[in-house]
Amino acid sequence: MKPPPRLLPGLLLAALLASPARPVEPSPAGPAVASIVAHILERGHYEHRPMDAAMSAQALTNYLESYDYNHLYFTKADVDSFRRDYEADLGARVRRGDMGPAYAVYDRFMERLKERRALVDSILASTVTFTADESIPLDWHKQPWPQTEAEAREHWRLSVKFELLRSRLEGDKGEDPAKAVASHYDSLESNYKQFDASDVLQNFLSAVCRVYDPHTDYFAAPGEDNFNISMRLTLVGIGASLRSEKGYTTVMGLVPGGPADTDKRLRVGDKIVGVAQGDDADFTDLVGMKIDRVVRLIRGEKGTVVRLRVIPVDAADPSTRVVLRLVRDEIKLRDQEAKAKLLSLPDGAGGLRKVGVIDIPSFYADLRGRPDGKSTTRDAAALIASLTRKGADALVLDLRRNGGGSLQEALSLAGLFIGDGPVVQVKDNRGTVSVLESEDAPPPYDGPVVVLTSRGSASASEIVAAALQDYGRAVVLGAKSTFGKGTVQSVMELERYMPPSLSSHRPGAVHLTIQKFYRVSGGSTQNRGVIPDLALPSAEDYTEMAESALPNAMPYDAIAPARYAPLRVVGRMLPALVEASRRRVESSPEWAYSRQDIEAFRKQSEEKAISLNEAKRRAEKAEDEARDKARGKERAARGAAALEALEITLEEPDGVVRSSVTAPSPKSPHGAAAAPDYEKSPPAPDLMLEEAARVAADMVARSSVAGRPVPALVP
Repeated sequence: MKPPPRLLPGLLLAALLASPARPVEPSPAGPAVASIVAHILERGHYEHRPMDAAMSAQALTNYLESYDYNHLYFTKADVDSFRRDYEADLGARVRRGDMGPAYAVYDRFMERLKERRALVDSILASTVTFTADESIPLDWHKQPWPQTEAEAREHWRLSVKFELLRSRLEGDKGEDPAKAVASHYDSLESNYKQFDASDVLQNFLSAVCRVYDPHTDYFAAPGEDNFNISMRLTLVGIGASLRSEKGYTTVMGLVPGGPADTDKRLRVGDKIVGVAQGDDADFTDLVGMKIDRVVRLIRGEKGTVVRLRVIPVDAADPSTRVVLRLVRDEIKLRDQEAKAKLLSLPDGAGGLRKVGVIDIPSFYADLRGRPDGKSTTRDAAALIASLTRKGADALVLDLRRNGGGSLQEALSLAGLFIGDGPVVQVKDNRGTVSVLESEDAPPPYDGPVVVLTSRGSASASEIVAAALQDYGRAVVLGAKSTFGKGTVQSVMELERYMPPSLSSHRPGAVHLTIQKFYRVSGGSTQNRGVIPDLALPSAEDYTEMAESALPNAMPYDAIAPARYAPLRVVGRMLPALVEASRRRVESSPEWAYSRQDIEAFRKQSEEKAISLNEAKRRAEKAEDEARDKARGKERAARGAAALEALEITLEEPDGVVRSSVTAPSPKSPHGAAAAPDYEKSPPAPDLMLEEAARVAADMVARSSVAGRPVPALVP
């Protein structure tokens, strides 16, 4: 890629002189940074798209919604004026370093924020009741901006009523709901008042970058620092990486073995809207807060408590707030390692079938390339050897929470099951296709394998699942698809492109999409993900936790297949495996519960509005609690028990019986965290994992004693 041109001194001076005095003083480096970013996007992105009128229009919408995602602050007149002035040529303006649109939108937003804050006070001073049959739209961000001031006031009346009712239903410490709502908007206004030129630049250029795809982004210097360290300063914290999206702090990833990952309730895509220190402090609102300040609030000393108020990614009800209590801890490398467990299942003939489960939370590698350094593949191979010695007849490879990591480790891990051969194809922004193989893999494991996936399986984990599926080596089981991230990003530091006169300014970096992954069979993992051979009922199927749900996601496409030799281990047994699984799932009381929850979630997701009637909302909550209590009693009555697991780690290869195979803390379809009485009734089992183990056991029963068929070469 050619380096972007340096700005001429005269053009830079003109851009600076054209900027009027503002509450936020523009940075002298802003025009240069904007111009550099525009040229990098147009020349270096995978799709080589020019910033034309259509792209400019989307970038403007992105920027408006970075401040006003729910279309409550701006009016239609505001938006129309911005579109008239900037929609057709925003890309050209950015290319020449014109930061005027960025500050025009920010200044107008701050005006509207002040006005709406006064409107909130007037609404709170009035009498608000919750007996009328009123509602608000669930997808307010899809509604048009209000056309008149009267329409805007009505939107705000309903919005404030919604916040009041949510506060009443939560009942935090008996706090007066009106004071809680007023405090929320005070915090919101304060958060945006703390913006500086770096924050305006971050919002503006991020809006431009995300027109290209959801993973191309701009990070101003402070944001870049926090992106790079995520939440891992001295490896003490909760173990989560965060990003600011449309005013919300969004979870982008979890550090395997960290407090958040171990707790299992915080997930990628969740929005953190409040944070409190310890068990007694009040919550600080995070909506609109600068990401570096958010990170400082969530970090802390080892052993201290932090509480997070979270909107779950799968919440059908926008009023849902789940409070998570986490203890900050040092994130140790061994907590991120692969681990295993050995399950014993009745074989139907009075005996037991042993199935090993290998949980791989990420693909890690020694960054220095030392031969004795940490390696996912070496650790997995050691665990497989341990499981085999203990009599494991089959394996389940659990990739449900694996968001990616080292590509080289993904290639070599696939080699543990397929031997040497092509694993994935990569196409770059010049159209060149490379085939990546599993070279130097240890001797492959040749027993039955099930790959367990979820919407949380992304990037490198999708490469492994797709390869084992294409080779016919394993049965892929899970929700209807994996996440669908089949792109590769590169970090483009902007410092080397800056004019000498601005060398003292830190310009940040662009995270640029430059490559795309393709399966050995030719199809992309992008957007579509890996579709399982055996799909099980999952609420994930009705959430927006997928690449395809992200704005401007790059499309699925296909290239020519690579030359590879299928192993066809699964072969003709797949229909019988699917049928046996279907019968188990249909007859299981636990799967019946799951289907009921999924149906309730689906219906709620399809509703276009949420009630503002307090009696109706409390009745729904009571119904959820009664249902969970009844299920607990039913489990106890039928003596339901989850499978006991012999847990195996690299430090304890002989294994320790420590826990049952149970699911993470369940949630009701109306969003509240369920609280079953675990002392009186068994916890809900991990249905996906148990069924994966049973399918693996079925594979053992149906496997040919003659060994693998002779591979056939695929052109």
